[in-house]
Amino acid sequence: EQALKEKPKQYKDVERQWKDLQRNIKKLQPQPDTTVIQSHMTQLQAILSRMQTLANAITDDPESQAQDIQDESRNYDDVSREFFDAINDINQTVNNASQLENIKRNLKDKTRNVKEWERELKRLSKDAPEQVQTLSAQIEAAKAILTQIENAINAGDSETANSLDRDFWDYNTEIQDLLNEARNVDQIKNQSKEFTRIIKEKTQQIKDMERECKRNKCEGAEAGAILEQLKALLAQMTDMANNLTADFAQEDFWDLNSQFDELSRNFWDANQV
Repeated sequence: EQALKEKPKQYKDVERQWKDLQRNIKKLQPQPDTTVIQSHMTQLQAILSRMQTLANAITDDPESQAQDIQDESRNYDDVSREFFDAINDINQTVNNASQLENIKRNLKDKTRNVKEWERELKRLSKDAPEQVQTLSAQIEAAKAILTQIENAINAGDSETANSLDRDFWDYNTEIQDLLNEARNVDQIKNQSKEFTRIIKEKTQQIKDMERECKRNKCEGAEAGAILEQLKALLAQMTDMANNLTADFAQEDFWDLNSQFDELSRNFWDANQV
């Protein structure tokens, strides 16, 4: 009696699984063969029908009748397992195809990333040669992985493609770190060129002020004191420019530069007086 109640309920799950599978395989090319699955469903329907027939039959031997129903219930379980095994096999094919499609779609983004890396590598090659050498090797390794991923996709091997995909993202992290390091070196060199230019200008301004101060005999006067302050600021700016690091706060340099310009105006005002 329990089997007669449970098996029809279990068959509803079979039907749900079958509908889900039909929906999932719509986009698959070629379409997987579902003949075995449909055959299992037919067998399950036949077993349920026989069980119901046995249950409805009038018999003088209820024990034998119960045993026959139990045997059919076990048959149902055996066929049900075969059905779900077949469903799982095709679902695995569906999952494999879905993963390959995702990896294939993301392959374009990865190829675009590599091209961006190569462009930046070319831009940084002058100012960060040490970092660029290592960076170039890492980018070439990443490109090789992309070729392997494409081969795995063409072979329908999602497991290998997924593994290679993870390898690519490991390289991506290393390459981004190297790029940041190279950018820092590049930034420092560019800052150094700019600061050197500014210091050269300020040095010439100091010389002009010294000549003017000497001509007007401003030592001990306000203009002379301002000139000494300007020399001290220039010394600080020069020290900063000679000791640039990646974490250098360039606003400190520009603050000193602004102070220098303001004092420079004060010098000329005082010198005229």
